[in-house]
Amino acid sequence: MGVALGLVLALVGYQNFTQNYQNFLIVLDYWIMPWLAVVLLDFYVFKNREPMGFSQAPPWNWNGAIAFAIGLGVSIPFMSETFFKGWFHALFGGADFGYFIGFIVAGLVYLLLNRGRARQR
Repeated sequence: MGVALGLVLALVGYQNFTQNYQNFLIVLDYWIMPWLAVVLLDFYVFKNREPMGFSQAPPWNWNGAIAFAIGLGVSIPFMSETFFKGWFHALFGGADFGYFIGFIVAGLVYLLLNRGRARQR
């Protein structure tokens, strides 16, 4: 199954490999920025004791997942890429601010969702 999928993707994308690979990396950037905001805030603001934080971490951080999803969703209208132009890209002269907006919004949402959570030292 994996070989068949790989073959189909190779046949479809071999002519524009560089552009397709670049688009793939750009999509990863949109995912990484909201995730990075949540991870950095969780470590530096809320769990500053243990580097990995495994011993006291809950099995699933719903606040982090919600902040990530909102940050990712809010960044989409500000995208300015070859494969998609967001609704607000013209406000910035066609510049792509989706990464930054995703990072900032995810961070703010994560702080708001955890405002009652005490900082651990």
